[in-house]
Amino acid sequence: MKIKDLDIEIISVNYRTPDLTERMIKSIRQFNQDIPLRIIDGSGLEWSENNCYLRSIMKEFKFNMTVFNHNIHHGPGMDWGIKSSENEWVLTIDSDQFIMKDVFEYEIPENKFFIGQKCIVNKDGFGNEGQEINDEYNILYPHPRLCLIKVSEYKKYTPFILHGAPCISTWTEVNLKDVDSIHMIDFIGEGYINNEGKGTLERWGWGVNGWQPVPKFDK
Repeated sequence: MKIKDLDIEIISVNYRTPDLTERMIKSIRQFNQDIPLRIIDGSGLEWSENNCYLRSIMKEFKFNMTVFNHNIHHGPGMDWGIKSSENEWVLTIDSDQFIMKDVFEYEIPENKFFIGQKCIVNKDGFGNEGQEINDEYNILYPHPRLCLIKVSEYKKYTPFILHGAPCISTWTEVNLKDVDSIHMIDFIGEGYINNEGKGTLERWGWGVNGWQPVPKFDK
C-alpha cells in the first residue's frame, strides 16, 4: 500500500521557525493536497507573531495548528501529536525539512510499523545516518525527520522524550522487543527529502539542559 492510501495524518513540531515551517508545508502540498496536516507549535506566548503568521496561511495550504503556550519540545510534541491523532498512522516530518519528491507514492512493506529515515546510533543516541551496524552503533533509529508510525503500535512503548535524540528510548525498546517491526529507508539518498536539517537547532540551540538519561529496557 502507498503512503497516500493509508488512514494517515502528518504532524510537525514548530519552534520559532515560521519560515522553515512554511517551506515544509508548501513542499508537502506541492505533492499532496488531501492528507491532514497538523502543526504543533511550542513557540510560547512571547512569540505570538509566529503563530499569527502561520495561522494566516492555514486556509490556503490546508493545515491545522495546535498551539502550546510554552516550549513543548520536539519529543514530547511528537508524542502528544501521535497520541492525540484520530488516524491509524502518523507521518512525522521535522519543520526544517522539505519534500523534494513524491514520498506519498512510496509503497510501504507489510508488517512494518515504524518506517523512517535510516539512522544507526549507539545506546546514547549518537551516530551518523547511513552508517553500518557494528558493536557500538547497533540501534536501528528511524529518524523522525521523516518517519511513518502506526499509532496503536507506538502506544505500546516508552514515549518520545525531551532529549537530543528524542526517539532513543522508544527505538531502543522496540529494538529489544520487536526489531522486525522497524523498516528504514534512505529517504535522503533516494531524493525524497533535503539533507540540510538542524534549522531550529542552529537558531535556538538544544533548548534543554543537557540530554536526559536513556532508560534501560529488558526483553
